[in-house]
Amino acid sequence: MDRMLIVGVNEMARFLGMTPASLLRRGELPEPDFMSHSEKRIWLPATAEAWNAEYTSRPEYGEWGRRRREKKQAAEELAD
Repeated sequence: MDRMLIVGVNEMARFLGMTPASLLRRGELPEPDFMSHSEKRIWLPATAEAWNAEYTSRPEYGEWGRRRREKKQAAEELAD
C-alpha cells in the first residue's frame, strides 16, 4: 500500500468508502500531494486518511443528524 496513489475524486471516494457526491459535499478536499501533467489531483493514501480523520473529528461533523433529532424532539413536545 505504500506505493499506492489515489488519482482523482472518484478514486479518493472509493478509497474512503464514500460516493464521489458525498465526498464533494464536504466542500473541500486536502491539498493534492502531486499534480499530473493533465492537472489531475493525486493523493497519497496517508494524506487521504489523515484528512478524513481530521474532518470526522470536527465538532460540526454530523450536525445534520443532530439538527434532525432536535427538530423531531421539538415536534413531539408540541404534540404533547
